[in-house]
Amino acid sequence: IATGVAVAGVAIAGGGTLSMAYMTMNPVTPPGSFYDFNNKLNNVLKNAWPGRDTKGSTTQWNKNGGFEQALEDFYEFQPTNVNDFAGGKSGVLPNGNKISVRQFSSYPSKPTLQIDYASSRKVIKIRYH
Repeated sequence: IATGVAVAGVAIAGGGTLSMAYMTMNPVTPPGSFYDFNNKLNNVLKNAWPGRDTKGSTTQWNKNGGFEQALEDFYEFQPTNVNDFAGGKSGVLPNGNKISVRQFSSYPSKPTLQIDYASSRKVIKIRYH
């Protein structure tokens, strides 16, 4: 069974089990829809290459396209509650993760798309060249 699928078993009189698979959905995802974060992330990382290693829970990537591409990738994730701040934007993804895009980062001063996972300390940063 694939990730994101839960199985419920129901006993049948006379023996046997009927299994029903269903998609698990995050409570912030509207009913009747399924937000495929991993598919969106894979699409955004399609032309990216690994960035420098970190000691913590951050994974870094590099990608061409500058701030224009970073903004396009930001909206690919379908953020809600989008707020503008000096030099960028931030929002919340349907799965609860937080996302931000900024024109410059502290290192190496490149446009950056950052995703902070809601369920852990994991962070993904994509630096745009």
